[in-house]
Amino acid sequence: MCGFVTVSSAAPLLHPDYLRLEHATGLLRHRGPDDEGYLTLSPAPHRFRGRDTIAQLHHLPFLADAGSPSIAAMGFRRLAILDLSPAGHQPMLHPGSGHALAFNGEIYNYQELRPALPGPFVSGSDTEVLLAALALHGEDALPRLNGMFAFALWDPRSQSLLLARDRFGEKQLYLRPLPNGQLWAASEIGPLLSLGPLPNGDTDALCWDFLLFGLADHTEQTFFPGIRQLLPGHCLRVHAGQPQPPRRWYRIPRLPAPSGAGHLGPLLADSVRLRLRADVPVASFLSGGLDSSAIVSFADELLGARGLRLRTYSNVYPAGHPFDETPRIHAILARLPHTAPQLLPADRNRFEAGLAALVRCQEQPFHNASIFASFSLLAHIRQHDGIKVILTGEGSDELLGGYLRVHLPVLLRHASPAALWNNARALGLSSTAHHLAKGAAAWLPAPLRFGLLRRLRPVAALLRPDFLTAYRHRAADWHDQWTGGTLRDRLEADLTRFNLPQLLRHLDRNSMRVSLEARVPFLDHRLVEFALNLPDTDRFRHGYSKYALRAAMAHRLPPEVVWNPVKLGFGMAEQTWFTAAARQVEDNPLLLRYLQPTAWRRVLAAPLREQSYWLPVSLALWHQEFAHPMEQAA
Repeated sequence: MCGFVTVSSAAPLLHPDYLRLEHATGLLRHRGPDDEGYLTLSPAPHRFRGRDTIAQLHHLPFLADAGSPSIAAMGFRRLAILDLSPAGHQPMLHPGSGHALAFNGEIYNYQELRPALPGPFVSGSDTEVLLAALALHGEDALPRLNGMFAFALWDPRSQSLLLARDRFGEKQLYLRPLPNGQLWAASEIGPLLSLGPLPNGDTDALCWDFLLFGLADHTEQTFFPGIRQLLPGHCLRVHAGQPQPPRRWYRIPRLPAPSGAGHLGPLLADSVRLRLRADVPVASFLSGGLDSSAIVSFADELLGARGLRLRTYSNVYPAGHPFDETPRIHAILARLPHTAPQLLPADRNRFEAGLAALVRCQEQPFHNASIFASFSLLAHIRQHDGIKVILTGEGSDELLGGYLRVHLPVLLRHASPAALWNNARALGLSSTAHHLAKGAAAWLPAPLRFGLLRRLRPVAALLRPDFLTAYRHRAADWHDQWTGGTLRDRLEADLTRFNLPQLLRHLDRNSMRVSLEARVPFLDHRLVEFALNLPDTDRFRHGYSKYALRAAMAHRLPPEVVWNPVKLGFGMAEQTWFTAAARQVEDNPLLLRYLQPTAWRRVLAAPLREQSYWLPVSLALWHQEFAHPMEQAA
């Protein structure tokens, strides 16, 4: 788990470009404090070091002393997880073919891939296995990988860079072309901002998506003009600074529905097994809910068999608090003999003091203040316990239908009368009617739906009328993708575009800000492909969402966890802790460009308990932190 910056150029790269590369890479030090490395390609490769390069490589010259022109270059920061020795140094060169690799992430099945690849191997790292696979198979190696990754591969035969992202976007990759014919790529946006003023550009449509629907990370466009992302499951080639059109290398296959959900538990167990591979200790989040508890249950068993203990970390509230899950956490821990837990209390004062740092770390607006819980917890884990790897439960809700108010109306829209009655009877007629009423607008014609936006989405009532109507076609576009198909279609859209990519960006920034790698067992592609093709009855049955997972864990976890229908997300209380922050950005110029000032100030006159009001606050806080580059672009 690391960070990198690359540049490909039509004109030769010279000394000033190397200084910019070193500065940009230095902005990723938090992602990789353990080592630093550089490579120039002219077209022959030349290795260089930086100020933090490990002592064993101090014989290399400094990048600042490089003088020879090149056509591409790489900068890398390492967080050592697998093979902590100098053999894992990057950028890594393949001795036989001349391929070079800068790689952020983990290939969990590297041990299984290695026997089929030509050696010899000199390290125990997954990086060397990935490089050998890419040198041998090129882009055809991508489907063989089980892992999270963003990488840049130099191909000496075509004199080009191959940039690629993992299937679901656990690792991000951003691109910025410059007017001089250079294309830069980086693991975060910050290094690309350091390259100079942004071009003029319009992000109003993206702000509209965010303010109305909380969408971000759902298109190639970012909130910074001139900077775009490579989408999950995509790759592209860059030759002499010119990128080819991105190619989507992964789509979730549509397979015949499995005959039963019995393989779900074993698939999750094997995913956890692979994600425990590390040469440093691995810990886990633990809430009182089903997803993290399932992961911890398998990890506790696997580590216990090796005589090891699993550290777990929980965000908790005082006894009697409506979001307190402490009793359920203790019930779970009673079944985990090899777990060493820490329960850390949430703190509103810490939230208000740390919110600006969270906004800076995220780089783009985020749709829910609850992510401060993981932001704070991850900092504690790294600073106090030195943990480098943690398991998390993202992806389960998108995969198995965990958002009842969202997914149930889509399911019932396509259900037979008998299925509709069975679900309603199991869930309760009043509860079913409540969820159906929330989703009823999805069944109306587009003009009627748009007319109801002001009632259904409180932020819509605050927007300036001209801004609200300027992008109304986007509401119809997103609606068609959300509700135009089956429940499986909606889940796939949430997994690949609307929900999960944003959650994974939140996780990546929060964890890597403190040099900590987060691993997501529910996103093993074998598990995703199996679960997404399950029949809907394995998602919703007897009034329960995520039924297949509940059934798989029924013999491993307490009934009050498995069969509890109440869903409490991580950091629930934090969702309404932003009144003070909202008043600080009341007169933010970007916000007043989109909102009616009188209506917005009327909202601010009372405590902000409506969660969706966080969206304009988040946009304004982001603009406040990043106003300078935005003003340069104006």
